[in-house]
Amino acid sequence: MVICEHYLPAPGFQGKTVKLLTPFNWKIENGQWMWYVDKDAMLMTPFGKMTLAPRTGEPAAPPAPGTPQPPPIPTTVGQFFNLVKADKTELSLKPGASDKVVISNGTPGVVGLEIVQQIPGVAAKLDAAYYPTGGQAVLTVHAGPQVASGVIILRVKPIGPRISIKVSVE
Repeated sequence: MVICEHYLPAPGFQGKTVKLLTPFNWKIENGQWMWYVDKDAMLMTPFGKMTLAPRTGEPAAPPAPGTPQPPPIPTTVGQFFNLVKADKTELSLKPGASDKVVISNGTPGVVGLEIVQQIPGVAAKLDAAYYPTGGQAVLTVHAGPQVASGVIILRVKPIGPRISIKVSVE
């Protein structure tokens, strides 16, 4: 380790140097001290070893066997909105009966759900407000004694699409 002066690209340090402890690698080759760069050490990050992308014009290396493939990227807004979907969009309930709807989050991030439209005489409740990638929301729907048919509407936050659940009374 040696102390070197470096320009620090940060606000308040433009044009100024700071002294930093810097690792240098030296070894003796043919009786002389030689400075060298350890290419593997340069690829180490706090998150593991970084892999380099192929250079322009070079074919990419094939993925290692068993490497999971990333999901396809939606090419339209509609495809993206469809990544959050309900297992049912229609329920048929008798007064006093209950049912559940499972909503799956296929987006690459956390989404929230909120009920923006209820039905008189029907209690609709979500099990949580936010769901991670691959997570599922459970909407429990309970019909009261004085129930009417209608539509429960959920809004997916922050992306905005709405999920409609049609409830009919038997």
